[in-house]
This record gives sequence, C-alpha cells and structure tokens, in this order.
Amino acid sequence: MVRTCLMFAAGSDTTVGVLILVSLLSLYMAVSRHRYYAYDAGVMTGVTHNIIDHFTLRTTNLTIIHAFHLDTPYASYGIGDSVALMPFYLISKIAGDRLFWETLLNPILVAITGSTVYCLVRALRWRQMP
Repeated sequence: MVRTCLMFAAGSDTTVGVLILVSLLSLYMAVSRHRYYAYDAGVMTGVTHNIIDHFTLRTTNLTIIHAFHLDTPYASYGIGDSVALMPFYLISKIAGDRLFWETLLNPILVAITGSTVYCLVRALRWRQMP
C-alpha cells in the first residue's frame, strides 16, 4: 500500500506526506502527558506486561483493576492493542522510563494514519479544494 501511495505521489506530495507524519507525531508528543488515565489503557498494558513477563493473558493483581473493583481474570477487549504494545514494552524494559515508551504507540498510530489518509487521497487523484 505504501508503494502504491508513493507511486502515485509526486515529489512534493511525498514531502507533504512526510511533513504530515512528522507534524502529527510532534504535536501529539508535545501535548502528551505520558500517563494512562483510563481503565481500558490499564487493562491493555496489564495484558501486555503479563504476556511478556508471565506468558499469560490474566489481568489479576493490576492496580487499575483493583481501583475499579473489576477483578476479571481476563481482558474483555481482546489482545490486539496488547500485541501492538509489546515492542514498546520490551524497549522500555531495556531503556527504562516505562511510561514514555509505552505511550508512544498512540502518537505513532495517529501520525501514520494521518499520513496514510493523505497518500490515499492523492493516490485516488482527488483534487484539492480551490
């Protein structure tokens, strides 16, 4: 898909796509607090930690789950986000600063999505608004 996008894009379109990617990533990183405030994010990271550290999908003994009194043994959201978060958790175990590395998943996904939407619009040859 990236190959198709770049094939239809002229040189300036590729530059704009990269600028969109860098701009969205920079903006998100500038306003991000690198913390999780939601139950969903806590469960997602808990599943990621348990998969890597204990080779299990169980979510017991997580602080955020105890705070909501929802001691379910398994995540009810699936493991897609948890699997996507695994490389970031592994990097955080090596480099330290766990919350910084783990919260990079969302900014990267937003930046890639914005750039991909622009490339798809250009590949479909939609015109710019006058």
